Amino acid sequence: LWGVLPLLSFTVMGAVYITGSQTRITQPYCTYIDIMDYTKNQESVYFSLSAPTNEGTEIMLEKGANVRLAETRFRAYEVGWIDDYLPQENVTRAREYRAAVCALPEGTKLCLDTIRAFSNTSFYAWGQVRKEEGKISVKITARDKIVAGTVKNTTAQDFQEVYICSPFFAVRVSELKAGEEVLLEHCKQVVKEDGEDYYGVDFYLLMFDASNERNYTEYNMLNQLYYEYILENKGETYILALPKEEGRGLLGAIVDNPGSNGIQVFVWGVEDEVE
Repeated sequence: LWGVLPLLSFTVMGAVYITGSQTRITQPYCTYIDIMDYTKNQESVYFSLSAPTNEGTEIMLEKGANVRLAETRFRAYEVGWIDDYLPQENVTRAREYRAAVCALPEGTKLCLDTIRAFSNTSFYAWGQVRKEEGKISVKITARDKIVAGTVKNTTAQDFQEVYICSPFFAVRVSELKAGEEVLLEHCKQVVKEDGEDYYGVDFYLLMFDASNERNYTEYNMLNQLYYEYILENKGETYILALPKEEGRGLLGAIVDNPGSNGIQVFVWGVEDEVE
């Protein structure tokens, strides 16, 4: 027994180590929302970056990205952290946030100095949205008690969920494949009645109903987009579409790292709408 028990112990330890190595976080990761806004021709990414160690980390964003610390909106450069120091930039509060950003020919480098492991540092990045062949278009023929019309996908990719939203109604298309056209009256929707107060609660329930797994993070992000686009732009109608497979955005490969979590959303405006 004195020989068998230690052998079994080491065997179990080895199995746990080998199994756990597949899920252990060893690379920088982030939580993000990537907005591909074709109404402004701009990609905007709100993300928090974390390092798995106390030694800090650095990532390379795609070329063309502009980055700011979310709290201050300034680009923080610090000589001691990166070799490619750009003078005449705001470094007054750089040490407080312990972050540095540097624009290089091959892309944008973002560095975190020695910080507490797994702590979050929030950033905002933006750049020109990538060109997309085709779009999702909507033609609304009626919106009294029920929204009628069509939604058509002329892009080359499939979307897992598509929302057509205004302050007065919201329609959810559960799936929209490349080249597919769907009748809006066949989709689940909520419509504001005359004189009824509408604060987006029904829209949140409409989104929440779409997920059997109940991904609270994803739907809270999408709900925030509803408030920013719909409720703050009264009278406008927008399309919010979640692709089945995310395209490469400004964050690049970091979104594929273990621990990273977020959504990519395509935004189009609705031009052809009945009065």
